[in-house]
Amino acid sequence: MGWPSQVHGVAEQFWILVEDVDQEVVLHHEPFLLRKKFAGEEHIVNFVVPVYEPLPPAYYIKVVSDRWLHSGTTLPVSFKVRFLERRLVAGFGAGHATQRCTDAASAKAASAPPHAQHLILPEKVPPHTELLDLQPLPITALRNPQYEAIYRSRYPHFNPVQTQVFNSLYNTDDNVFVGARAGCGKTVCAEFALLRLWNQNENGRCVVIEPYKAVVEERLADWKAKFAPLGKAMAALTGETTADLKILERNSVVICTPAQWDMLSRRWKQRKNVQNVDLFIVDEMHLIGGTVVRRRGCALSCKGSRGWGSIVGRLTPGSSLGCPNTAWAPPHAARAP
Repeated sequence: MGWPSQVHGVAEQFWILVEDVDQEVVLHHEPFLLRKKFAGEEHIVNFVVPVYEPLPPAYYIKVVSDRWLHSGTTLPVSFKVRFLERRLVAGFGAGHATQRCTDAASAKAASAPPHAQHLILPEKVPPHTELLDLQPLPITALRNPQYEAIYRSRYPHFNPVQTQVFNSLYNTDDNVFVGARAGCGKTVCAEFALLRLWNQNENGRCVVIEPYKAVVEERLADWKAKFAPLGKAMAALTGETTADLKILERNSVVICTPAQWDMLSRRWKQRKNVQNVDLFIVDEMHLIGGTVVRRRGCALSCKGSRGWGSIVGRLTPGSSLGCPNTAWAPPHAARAP
């Protein structure tokens, strides 16, 4: 393939665009720099685009030159044909973009129409949990005088959000994600899981992940006062591994930041105290996808995955106190290293 350096220099930049079926909305865009010495080689670009219901008939992928007019190509990608493995390779020469498809599966796939591209579509997932038409539960639903006394001075009934999740958190060992607006009582929802743990195992151990140290101290003070009648030991991690292992061993509830849990759980396979965690609660899970605190979000994602992985097969009613714009990984997700 010819590449006159006096015209194109050592590299040419393209833009890869993904448009909806009406070609009115740009779903994804990213630059692609094609260097002269690699112009004849195959290039693979991976990206993720949203897919909406009902499933559209196709999306359109465009490769457009950043410098040259009328230098581009459009590839329709059908959602009806998913199983033909074909690769898109963009090349540039003499002021125009060319596209060729190579087949890694069979000659039949190579002769397939341009819209028959291989796609990895998201799995069909069940709809959000149906909201039940329930009357607010009285605190007597806890069926434990000690637990009822904790809430009796605060309110006689649980609010609608707490009523919706009560059965899953207090009467089952299911993993649960709670996503709701701020100030609607998600902390009490986490307390349901905590009380469930103590119903099943008086010596059960819980780890609570809070995003900030200030929130750790606030949560610790609040729960120490609230659960004092139950005689449960609670503490916050310090960030020093030796001391934290002892804290984890001696306390029923341990509250920490993602960074502190990271230090403690990196060698979780060799640390029995980490493996013996029965309940894992993560607050503010919407930080996983945040941009302002992206570094903290990455840590939260990794440590949350590691925490769930370390308690697979145990009593694991995992409750999130996060907001609705939240990502969640189930216990069978890949464990962090």
